[in-house]
Amino acid sequence: MVKNDKKIIALQEKIKEQKKTLLFKFNPVTNCILQFQGSTLNIHTLSIEQSHLLLLELNALRMSEKDMMGSLLALGLRDCYSFDGYSIEDWMSDIKGRLKQLTTKAREKALKAMEQKLIKMLSDDKRTELELNEIEKML
Repeated sequence: MVKNDKKIIALQEKIKEQKKTLLFKFNPVTNCILQFQGSTLNIHTLSIEQSHLLLLELNALRMSEKDMMGSLLALGLRDCYSFDGYSIEDWMSDIKGRLKQLTTKAREKALKAMEQKLIKMLSDDKRTELELNEIEKML
């Protein structure tokens, strides 16, 4: 075994372990189509930056609503800010979930790229040995 093969194998194992921690399924509460400030926004199509900005704007509304709760209740109003039948919290939760989905996909892509680099770095003998082991497992 070439000197670096052990280190490469150890790094491949670390990548496998990190991949296991990336399992995430986005289960939205809302319909993901938000009518907001005169625009129709599909949270599935927003970039990470757009999602962050929308999250900040919704949070500002939520904080304002909480600050004014006494005044709103005195006027007989409760949920001043709900959009398309969903609360601000529901929208914020879905946007956070979508952000987690996006960052998880980006991390998976980076890990896969590292994995491919490591495979190329293995010595020919070690690569042959690993392939033979895989074939042996299948039989």
